[in-house]
This record gives sequence, C-alpha cells and structure tokens, in this order.
Amino acid sequence: MEGVNESSYEKFFLRWRNRELDAVIMPESLYRFCEEMGGSYRSLEDMDTSGLETYTDDGVCTAVVLGEADLIEEVTGKNGEKLLLAFPDNSRHGELCETFLQCAAEMKDEIGG
Repeated sequence: MEGVNESSYEKFFLRWRNRELDAVIMPESLYRFCEEMGGSYRSLEDMDTSGLETYTDDGVCTAVVLGEADLIEEVTGKNGEKLLLAFPDNSRHGELCETFLQCAAEMKDEIGG
C-alpha cells in the first residue's frame, strides 16, 4: 500500500466500518488487504451473476471480476491483477447488490470484462 494517501486510506476504512460502502470496485490486492484488516464480503451465492466471471474466496463467491484494467498496473505496479466488484457484508443497502451486478453485466464490454 505504498504511496497511498493516508487520508484517503483512513476515510475508506472509516466508511467501511460505519457501513457507508455498499459496493467497492478494487484490485484483488486491496480485496485481500481489506480481509487482513478485518473486512469481510457478502456472499453472492444466491444472487444472479450470470454473464459475469465470478471470484471465489474459500469456495464462496464473494465478488465478480470486471477485468484486468491497465489502470490497475499503473496504480499497483502489478501486471494482470484482477479488478473486482465486491460488497462489504456490513453494508446498509445489501438489497442493492443485485442491481449493481445487473449493471456490471450490462456494461461488462465497456469496462473490460
């Protein structure tokens, strides 16, 4: 997490803790880092992920892959890292997850998936 603006980093985790994040688009490395920091993700097992590549964590679908954007390499320095759409399990608006997934499916060609 070198080079991350501490203020942005703190705000992100404060919003997560305060249940203000409903959906997060992040590189796979940040997904893993959030887990290490105690974050967990909503299961997508009972949601419609058709048309999207799913991402499993310990055998449970917890995100969808939006692509491997060049921007990720510029930001993280890692080539081929997956760009994920995930949902914190403590979000206030969990019922909107399927709406986000539907939107991602409709836009997958535009976002590189």
